[in-house]
Amino acid sequence: MHSKEQVPAVGLTGFGGPEVLRLVDVPITEPEGAQVRVHVKAATVNPTDVLFRTGRITGRLREDGCPLVPGMDFAGVVSAVGDSATWSVGDRVIGATLPGMDPASGAYSSQVIVQDDSLTTLPTGSDFVSGSTLLMNGLTALRALDDLPPGGMLGVTGGAGAVGGYTIQLAKIRGWTVVADASPGDVSLIENLGADRVIARGDDVGERFLAAAGRPLDAVVDAALIGPEDLMPAVRDNGWFVTVRPDDWQPERAITKFMTVCVAYFHDRAKIDYLRDRVEDGSLTLRVATTYEPSQAAEAHRTLERGRVRGRLVLDWT
Repeated sequence: MHSKEQVPAVGLTGFGGPEVLRLVDVPITEPEGAQVRVHVKAATVNPTDVLFRTGRITGRLREDGCPLVPGMDFAGVVSAVGDSATWSVGDRVIGATLPGMDPASGAYSSQVIVQDDSLTTLPTGSDFVSGSTLLMNGLTALRALDDLPPGGMLGVTGGAGAVGGYTIQLAKIRGWTVVADASPGDVSLIENLGADRVIARGDDVGERFLAAAGRPLDAVVDAALIGPEDLMPAVRDNGWFVTVRPDDWQPERAITKFMTVCVAYFHDRAKIDYLRDRVEDGSLTLRVATTYEPSQAAEAHRTLERGRVRGRLVLDWT
């Protein structure tokens, strides 16, 4: 049962465009068992939040009119713990959450409640804003690579974005040779992230992947959602094609196709800690594009939907 305490949040009581996001007060509970309550200092704006806002995740609203709260990535300070939680009040953390019908589950709030295994410590040298950008996109990239054998020739689309950028950096740790596409203005960025070869974006990108690699790729991670029709010809038989969104396409050749789902790792403390460690040792780069006040959440969504955002947009609750 919700306590009577109300906390500020960015929420919605109807699905639709960015204008449905508004400042609201939502009820919050005290954490129980292994739950942890975090005073959110920063929350990242992700493409999945747009799906939530438009009703393509929950699919329904609360009958009691209580707002739903989006948001999957956050950073903040532990404010309360359940009796079996492994964290202490005052710990500086980053975390991942799956928002749903309970407003306390969304990161676009001044307080969020999660399980204790969905948190790790704020990376040393990072502030709350940059730290909040790591887990959702980092776990998506990590999940994409975990089912692939290390080494070989990997194609990555959308390397200038968060998922694609983390994929490049994590793949290099695992010994892959990385070929990535880029627009002219992003070539230096992609090279600095570690790509071995950079090709131009646009039509016939599959042919350019083949030419740059000198042979069929062992795997492709399609973070830019270019699609299998254009990219599959660049993948060898018995290779892998990884997407970040579901589709109905089935390979005609012996190619393994799968969708990377970050929520599979939301309670895997070892994976979460691994990403934090890679930030601390310099292997992963946290990239922030712009910060917004919570009252500007609608504008943040408009910016995201216009595209070509390099780095992450962040709601700053400090």
